[in-house]
Amino acid sequence: MKKLIIATAVLFGLNTVAFAQEKATKGSKQGVNKEITPEERAKNQAGKAATKLGLNEQQKADWEVATLKRILVNKPHRDALKGSTTPEQRKDIHSQIKANNEAFDVSVNAFLTEEQKAKYKSWKEEKREEMKKRAKKNKTADDSEIGDDN
Repeated sequence: MKKLIIATAVLFGLNTVAFAQEKATKGSKQGVNKEITPEERAKNQAGKAATKLGLNEQQKADWEVATLKRILVNKPHRDALKGSTTPEQRKDIHSQIKANNEAFDVSVNAFLTEEQKAKYKSWKEEKREEMKKRAKKNKTADDSEIGDDN
């Protein structure tokens, strides 16, 4: 009887550990994004833009093309950032990505109506604020970890 209880407890413990690890990898954003192709990302972003900005079918298709172009042009730069780079190289790469994103904005604004341009501008501001909050949250988390080591 003792062996049965111990075996059940061990199996239950192993199952819990395996389930917890599976959850962590599936739920992480990076794991999810790596499985999506650039074409799928562009299509998803065009769908989100269509919902947020009220794009018609032609605008949605144009948005998808512009997004795909931006993703493909920025991909080598983002890959370079993952490697070993100097601060000067990182600054150059970030400026290139920024220039590509500005070119995307110009191409997108060419086919948006005035009302959609206003919505797009406010949407970008919302995203910028969210990123600032996330960066601030991550910075305070990093600072607290550094403080715990002392």
